[in-house]
Amino acid sequence: MYLEKSYSPVEQKFFDEISVQISALPVQIYDIEYIAGSKTLRLFIIDDATNSATIEDCISVDRGLSDYFESSEWITDEIVLEVSSPGIFRGLFKKDDFEKALNSPIKCEFKAKISSEMFDVTDTKVLNQKKIIGTLKTYDEQSLGVEFFEKQYEISYELLKKVNIESN
Repeated sequence: MYLEKSYSPVEQKFFDEISVQISALPVQIYDIEYIAGSKTLRLFIIDDATNSATIEDCISVDRGLSDYFESSEWITDEIVLEVSSPGIFRGLFKKDDFEKALNSPIKCEFKAKISSEMFDVTDTKVLNQKKIIGTLKTYDEQSLGVEFFEKQYEISYELLKKVNIESN
């Protein structure tokens, strides 16, 4: 299951089309966001070898997409393309994201306040919180093993709104 992000039909089309266009470059799409009101497409790229993206990578992708954007009839002329790295506090969605984040600090944001019914927790520092910061210890298709306040908890993806890398 993981925390696979779902995209709108427009975002999915951009994702699919741009993936083909940049396939020869040493980067891939990490995430994409289309803001219809401002006609802004935010493209977050990453080089798997460095787990980051440089300004040169972003410029290369932007220039590599210019001709494609100009020649594609389905892309409006008013669209604004923003290309960047996913940042230090990047979201974790896929199996590979969690693998790279093992033993790293993460922030888990829950859909509801933490209660003892959600998972086995009685610590008052944890109860009624919507966000916790801990260390990712394990993951599988159903849950994350996160250590916080000196105890490891198994947290189902169904309880989570989002998970991000957290700085040390």
